[in-house]
Amino acid sequence: MIDIDATAVKAALAAAKAAGSTITLNDFLIEACVLAVQAEPSVNAHIRGTRLVTHGQIVISLAVDTARGLRTPKIPIADPSLDAIARQRVQAIAAIQQGSVLPDQDHPAVVTISNLGKFGIKAGTPVLNLDEPVLVFAGAIEDRVVAIDGAVVVRPYMTLSIAYDHRVVDGMQAARFTSAIKARLENTGVGQ
Repeated sequence: MIDIDATAVKAALAAAKAAGSTITLNDFLIEACVLAVQAEPSVNAHIRGTRLVTHGQIVISLAVDTARGLRTPKIPIADPSLDAIARQRVQAIAAIQQGSVLPDQDHPAVVTISNLGKFGIKAGTPVLNLDEPVLVFAGAIEDRVVAIDGAVVVRPYMTLSIAYDHRVVDGMQAARFTSAIKARLENTGVGQ
């Protein structure tokens, strides 16, 4: 588990909403995971039988509530820009809600994102999907009292609970991957 200062994410979400964009927190989470995979490419693999199979393409899966229960459509990321990610997310959710299957659903995802923050859930114990090395569980963004530079302040924070398949991702890779997600989310919109 890692705590994320969500100040930048909240500001970026407010700016996106003011601009009429469809960008959501899930898009920022997807982007952060894609950038983390790019920084730690050895994570982009899965176990097939007894072999480690690596991938070039980055595929992210997103947990979606449907009339048929929880589904996890896969989103192949060709363009890691937030606008492109938002378009792909909207398309994937619409397809899964209608019971359709998008192309490339046979390709294993490197990360599944499960965001239950809107239900007020702070953290959870993520359970990996078969053949996927990483599951990121995003908790609610909430105001927390924290100490920063010796001062007590209130800041929006969220907790990410992340599970790793240690047959694919060792402890150091997991630490670097987790750190990369945190760095991106805490610096979203900075210098863009």
